[in-house]
Formats: sequence, structure tokens, C-alpha cells
Amino acid sequence: MSDDIDVELLARFVKVAEAKSLAGASRRTGLPKSTLSRSLARLEALLDVRLVERTTRALRLTDEGLALHERLAHGFQAIEEAVALVGDTREHTSGTLRISVPSDLGEPIVAGLVTSFTAAEPGVRVHVEISSRFVDLVAEGFDAAIRAGELGDSSLVAKKLVDARFGLYGSPEYLALHPAPKRVAELPAHAFVLFRPKDGVNELKLPVGGRTTTVVVRGQVAADELGFVRSCCVRGAGLAMLPTHAAAHDIHAGRLVRVLPEVEVVRGGLYFVYPSSRLAPARLKAFRAFTSKYFAALDCG
Repeated sequence: MSDDIDVELLARFVKVAEAKSLAGASRRTGLPKSTLSRSLARLEALLDVRLVERTTRALRLTDEGLALHERLAHGFQAIEEAVALVGDTREHTSGTLRISVPSDLGEPIVAGLVTSFTAAEPGVRVHVEISSRFVDLVAEGFDAAIRAGELGDSSLVAKKLVDARFGLYGSPEYLALHPAPKRVAELPAHAFVLFRPKDGVNELKLPVGGRTTTVVVRGQVAADELGFVRSCCVRGAGLAMLPTHAAAHDIHAGRLVRVLPEVEVVRGGLYFVYPSSRLAPARLKAFRAFTSKYFAALDCG
């Protein structure tokens, strides 16, 4: 018998019982009194028991009606509170965000972004995974990611934050021993921290005088992760071609110096990526907007 009872019939019974009249329940639900009356009669027929005693002006719950209402009321109240809570998260910035960011981005940039955001939004908790691996946002339960390069998955939405610009950098310690190059042609004489070298060298394609010039550079240290390249450059292992946004904090702190500042290469962009723009919670919308402003204001030196 329970399989034949529509939950909506039970919900309407609870509203009628709380209002103590069909007219009152009609005002609360927006349903016609006739609809509520038919629902009540249908429920009584399915249960084969009288739930209310009707009068011309009001109704009274029978003992069976009181027992049923007592057991249903708490359940429907919990459902309404749960639905209200979910709706509330779409209007107010609260809850937890899981964010994936590449290690190449630079820990100080990520730390500054998250610290500033949580200070502005005290109701939001942010869990960050910093990794060089490519995460599946939906399958692994991430709310968003910051990624370099073009978007490949059409099921995701991407908002461009900044161009991925690269420049040449060296540490003060390295440049004290090896004077900074004044021309691109001088770069092969310097040691480099190599990024994913081929046959022990990097071929840098650099803009010179309106044309692209290829420069071959070498070094003792190489890595396949730009965060490690940046750290070795900071420690004086040689010059390096680095993302300007990743080197910005080290520039400000005096740990890196830009060399040949007129030489800059754009390789795609940096994107804020998330599964869907539809029905996004307020906390994700707030973080997306904050991240855009943060990167727009970032001095990449």
C-alpha cells in the first residue's frame, strides 16, 4: 500500500494539519482548497482510515491523524530546512572550495590569492591541491582549477585570467659573478636552468628587432617542472626563462632580477576552469571574480 502513496499527498496533509483548515493551507501552499480536499480524501482512501473530522469552518485531526502528523512533521521540516540550506549557499558565500593549481604557478602567488580571498570571505574554507598532474575536476570532486594553455575538455568552462608571458631571470648572486647580458646574442655564454631540454639544450625562440631569433642555451641543471626551475634559478644555478606571474613575488623580494626586460614571449594564457557556469554556488562565483581581479592587479614586473 505504501508504494501507492504519493509523497505529495503526505506533504499536503501536513500543511492542512498545521493550518487546521483547508483555507489556511490554501493560503500557505497556493493550492486551491478543492485540490487539498481531494488530496486529503485520496490519502484517507489509500490508508483506509479517517484522518480529519471536517466542519464548515475548520477541521480537527482524529487520533489517527494526530499520530500520522506527529511522525511526518519532523521529517518534512528536516527536508524544508535542507532545501533552504542548499538554496542559502547559492546566495551567501559559505562552505568549502576545492581548488587545483599547478605547481608552476608559484606557491607565493597561490598563498597570496587564497589568504586574501579568505580574509574577504570569512565564511568560506579553501582546500588547495598544488600539483603538476592534470586533475579530473568532476571525477575528483574539485570545484575549480587554474590552468595554463588552451581548454581541451568542452564540458568545462574557462575564463582567461592573464596571458602566459615568459621572461628571462637570474638571481643577484648569479649576476654578481656573471654580469647580466646586454644582448640576446650573449645568452649562450651563460649557464641556464633548463626546462625539459632536448639533447641537453633548450632552444629559446625570442623576439629580436621584430623578428624571432632562436638561441641555444645549456646548463648543468634541468627539470620538467617550472616551479623547480624557478627555485634553482633563485639559488644561483643560472638564468632561466620563467612565467612572469610566477617570478613576480621573487622580483619584489629581491631574489630574482629581470634580464633583457624587452625580451618577452607569450605562450597561451592562464585560465580559471570550472565544471559549469550554471547553478554555481555563491562561494565559487565569489572566488572566480576575486581571482580575476587578483591576477589583473598582479604586477608581473
